[in-house]
Amino acid sequence: MNRHDRWVEFRDANVRGFRETGLPERVWASRERLFRLLEFGAVDGEGATLAGLTDGQLETLTALATAFSPDSHDHKFPALLRERVARSGRYG
Repeated sequence: MNRHDRWVEFRDANVRGFRETGLPERVWASRERLFRLLEFGAVDGEGATLAGLTDGQLETLTALATAFSPDSHDHKFPALLRERVARSGRYG
């Protein structure tokens, strides 16, 4: 199975979870857009930011990122890690 097919299978199996994140479908329907959000914290022209998510929505998104990329989600998705750390109170 190629990378795109793997993404489509994962996305389609997790539609409910993605909807719970509150992100627009056009963001999570595309692997590239979603990964851009996780890497940089925002997607240009989409109005979606990690900072705009509630704690629960961010937790759901983190769980989805971990499920899709369990070994490297912190390394691949630095903006997601920064947002989680900032919310944990570890940053001043």
